[in-house]
Amino acid sequence: MSPASRIAAVALLVLCLPAVARAQEMTLSVAISMKEAVETLGRQFTQSHSGVTLRYNFGSSGELQKQIDGRAGCLPATSSS
Repeated sequence: MSPASRIAAVALLVLCLPAVARAQEMTLSVAISMKEAVETLGRQFTQSHSGVTLRYNFGSSGELQKQIDGRAGCLPATSSS
């Protein structure tokens, strides 16, 4: 997946968050290669959604998949692969 495609995927994820944002706090599991883009989009998101806190869980795609497989109710992650 190209860097532009990755950023587009993250942007789509963030744009879809308003329905989920009522949770007040969200943890995003994201590949470390996407860190800068996700943090930028996260800042923009929280500026327009007061009261919402985003927490980030960065790691390799394999590490994240293991964590997601072990958790109930986790949203799909964005990975670099």
